[in-house]
Amino acid sequence: MLISTLKPAEAQRLVVEPMPAFGYRFERPELVWRVLAATNYQACLIQIFCERLAAALRGKPLASAESPITVRGEDVRSVTGSAQAHRHIAERLRITTNLEDR
Repeated sequence: MLISTLKPAEAQRLVVEPMPAFGYRFERPELVWRVLAATNYQACLIQIFCERLAAALRGKPLASAESPITVRGEDVRSVTGSAQAHRHIAERLRITTNLEDR
C-alpha cells in the first residue's frame, strides 16, 4: 500500500464538505489552505486537525445564535498552536511511517 498525500481539490473537499453537517463554515477560503498546510494534505492528519477544530469550536461560548458557526483565523491558529494537536499528529505520523517500508 502506498501512503501519499491527497490531491489539493480532494484535500480541500475533505476539510470543507463535512463542516456544514456539524454547523460550521469557514470565514475565508485561505483558512482551509492553512489547515491543509498544517496537515500536509494527509487525509488522516486532516481528520485529526478538523476533529480538534470542532472540539475547540464546541468549547467556545457563543456570542449569538449564529448558525452556522463561523470558523475564524484565531480558531485555526488555536489548533495549529495546540501542543495536544501536535502530539496527536506526531503520533499518527509515527504510526504511518512504521507502515511504509520504503
